[in-house]
Amino acid sequence: MSLFTLMGMLACGGWARGQSLDAALPGDIPGFQVQPGLARITARRAMAQPLGFSVQALQILPSIDLGIGYDHASGLAASGLDGPGSPLVAVTPQLRLIDPIIGMAGVVRLNAVRYARAPQQDTTNVTAALGWRVQIGPDRLDLGVARAALQEDALGLAASDGGAGSALPFRVQLRAARAAWRHQFGVVTLDGGVGATQSTISAQGVAPGFREATTWQGRLRAITTRHAPLRWVVQLDGRRTDYAGVLAGAPYGATRALALQAGVATPRDAIFTLRALVGGAQVRVAGVRGVGLSPTGGVVPVFVLAMGWMPDRLSAVGVSLSRTDTGNPELSLPGHPIERAGLAAALGVDRHVVVAARLHGTQAVVPGGVAREWAVRLAVRWRIGRMVTVAPHLSERWRRDVPGLAPREFRAVLALRVAP
Repeated sequence: MSLFTLMGMLACGGWARGQSLDAALPGDIPGFQVQPGLARITARRAMAQPLGFSVQALQILPSIDLGIGYDHASGLAASGLDGPGSPLVAVTPQLRLIDPIIGMAGVVRLNAVRYARAPQQDTTNVTAALGWRVQIGPDRLDLGVARAALQEDALGLAASDGGAGSALPFRVQLRAARAAWRHQFGVVTLDGGVGATQSTISAQGVAPGFREATTWQGRLRAITTRHAPLRWVVQLDGRRTDYAGVLAGAPYGATRALALQAGVATPRDAIFTLRALVGGAQVRVAGVRGVGLSPTGGVVPVFVLAMGWMPDRLSAVGVSLSRTDTGNPELSLPGHPIERAGLAAALGVDRHVVVAARLHGTQAVVPGGVAREWAVRLAVRWRIGRMVTVAPHLSERWRRDVPGLAPREFRAVLALRVAP
């Protein structure tokens, strides 16, 4: 599990790791769509598309993901396991509800991962979310709420306790609410949103550095003529995080961040896409001393550069580079930026088979230094008929100075999705 996202540890499809709550929920849950930013390479049409069942306008879409795999360094040494790693099994049943007439969408998901040689690291996650969209011509309003009861395996919060590490899974309760809007105002599109997330941690073994974090966030963005091939963008983001139950000496304090960026972007459905934003973030961190953080914070340069090429609906290539502020508990230490770089490609062999590859690097500040992680992932998605998708994938991670996590981790998975 990557250290760089501490809170949203949903296992989407049983195998996705280190995602935020917004990214892990299905994209059709109003209020939780991933904000435009880094290039996102997807091959959605290669997955089984459930027809489900209908009750008048309500669509009921059940699915289940099954998988077997092997992880050679999933933090299992913390459980006293000698040897290279452990086989694992994951089961993820999911039920989605969609009513296009009233604009409602919801999801309930259970994800269970079991390690054959390290049952101490077994995890069970339960997630529920509900969203509602009001569409009036080109304008819209999205409202969403979510609740998640999660467990993170091994040492995901090692950074928060000064590197001492948490040897056993810990529980995280997430409560989230989102509201987003979009309004067409002449040649300018205005959109924005507000949200709140409360994270409550119940740890076993060594305690993490805080017990509760409440994050308030907001965004306001202006985009020029939506039909132009290259549009000007101005974006303002604000975030406030308050901590409760902070342990003595832990590097967490009330954090405020306000970021202003400007640049250009193409429409997201263009064959060639570009998104380039640059600006600065004013970050203030209170009550944190002795870990290289100033209580008054400072200005952090931030930017996003993403380019993509999508010749058809199955194939795409994208490259991205970003530097963002960390005025929230989900990334590196408060007040320090996090840098990411990525290269991804997806090739549609035909309507039923897609081959995908991804190379990703992350750098973040942790107690005692700078942590780095590089990851490569190879995957194939093969749709068999309408109901079944086979999706084997391999991944390798290399880490340097990441407290509590193995310097190298290999994972091989054979996953199967059944969507009636």
